[in-house]
Amino acid sequence: MSVVMKLLAWADGQPLRCAGEYVRTLDVQAASRDLDWLTTTPDIALALRWPDPGAARRQWKEILKSDPVRADGKPNRPMTALTIQLVRVLQ
Repeated sequence: MSVVMKLLAWADGQPLRCAGEYVRTLDVQAASRDLDWLTTTPDIALALRWPDPGAARRQWKEILKSDPVRADGKPNRPMTALTIQLVRVLQ
């Protein structure tokens, strides 16, 4: 089994245009203020897969190398601006 990420909302509860879709491609290191570093799909079969929930969570918490610390002194983790659900899928 593997895991995919389903996007639910922004972490502050605001609606997300791609809510209910799955992460298809992801490049956290290219993160900017918009979501052009992330593509989604409504088709779970096309979703990016991680080998286990731990690997998916590590990706979700990845720190931006080019700007590792936010203005408030906390780690700059772009994906944590999104509320996600990890969904198990068959290989």
